[in-house]
Amino acid sequence: MIKVYRTIAAFAASIGQAFDQDFDFTIHRIEELHGEGAVESPPFRTEYHAFLLVESGKGSYTIDQASFPLKSGSFYFTNPGHVKSFKMAETIRGYIITFTDRFLQSHYAGKLSEAFPFLYDQTVPVLQLPAPEFTVLQRQAEGLMTAYHAISPFRARILAHQMIAFLYATKEILLRDNRRLPFNSRAEELAIDFHRRLNDYILQLNKGNRRPPQVQELAEAMKVQPAYLSEVLKSTTGKNPKDWIDERVLTEAQTLLLNTTNSVAEIAYRLGWEDASNFSRFFRRRTGKSPTVYRKLKK
Repeated sequence: MIKVYRTIAAFAASIGQAFDQDFDFTIHRIEELHGEGAVESPPFRTEYHAFLLVESGKGSYTIDQASFPLKSGSFYFTNPGHVKSFKMAETIRGYIITFTDRFLQSHYAGKLSEAFPFLYDQTVPVLQLPAPEFTVLQRQAEGLMTAYHAISPFRARILAHQMIAFLYATKEILLRDNRRLPFNSRAEELAIDFHRRLNDYILQLNKGNRRPPQVQELAEAMKVQPAYLSEVLKSTTGKNPKDWIDERVLTEAQTLLLNTTNSVAEIAYRLGWEDASNFSRFFRRRTGKSPTVYRKLKK
């Protein structure tokens, strides 16, 4: 069975590099996380995004069925759900940044799926950046590292906004490069189609359409049976369609709680619940807190 890691701290513990993680954002030097010398990982999945800048060293990175060399100037990112692994033929030096949608959305009033669709779209291959582009990202990573280790009551918010700047720089690179990994199978193509359609539904929720996404409806739009869609997503991402839908709706709920003055009942109604108590139960099951308590603690 392929191991799934919710946080990079959990992944680090699995390779004997334990550290504390107080929220869903981290930045580390790659060589400090993985140590010196050759390192190889088994296939694994994560529930977080990871962005990596390689300053020096040699190795390879595999996502799903595609493998790419790593060397000085390499830049790549991975999104939740994909099966990945890596081999470091020698010490790789650089930065690894990890975060979840919920972390960014809790501190950013914009819509991630509108501004940065590549966070939910098909993963790009490893990019070999020219020195000027690499230097831009490298300097931003250095700034993130400084903020990450600073003592400030606004630390999380500062990191989130600096990461947004990093994502805009990434977006510029991707628009110029315009590359995507080819589909390796029909299953992978369906999984990507599902995520694109789910993003569209979430955007419609933000525009006032009170029809939350349903597995049956998404499957019909994709011209597949719900059971088959569930099987495909489970095998390619490690989660079923309902899990993905609930996670995206939860992220929207958290965003509205933290970035609007709408009441819990108003937010529940906007996200498709007729009964606010049912929404509160949904929220509590997934966060361990009521919407009201979550809003007070995070403000």
